[in-house]
Amino acid sequence: MSSRKRKVVVADDEYVISRCVAFMLKKEGFECRTAGDGETALALVREDPPDVLILDLDMPKKNGFEVCAAVRSDPSLAHIHVLVLTAKGQPMQRDWRSRIQADSFMLKPFDPRALLRHVQEMAGGEAPVTAAVEEEPDPAMPRR
Repeated sequence: MSSRKRKVVVADDEYVISRCVAFMLKKEGFECRTAGDGETALALVREDPPDVLILDLDMPKKNGFEVCAAVRSDPSLAHIHVLVLTAKGQPMQRDWRSRIQADSFMLKPFDPRALLRHVQEMAGGEAPVTAAVEEEPDPAMPRR
């Protein structure tokens, strides 16, 4: 891997989640920016395209589906790995690829270590082998 710092945008309207994820990723050497709504997320992605976009689906202004569709339809952003981090459950697991156009997804509540491993793998240049991460949540993490 080159010495270039890998870039991540975390888009989640839940401030605590976006800040905690960003803190963890920065601690591991990632350059990380956060957005609390879809419009801001898309602006950050267009301004300085990241290696990985961590995207919640239920956000104000533009939802995660719209943001992902915009990223996928722009050839200059097509290289970005999109990881959906969402509280949506069972229906999502059946048809998430066709509905979201994302590379991967994780369900909330999530294990921070699993998220970190997943982002590291995605930022390494290849989408993860297991696209849907369904690890048990960390018991120390509070549930919503």
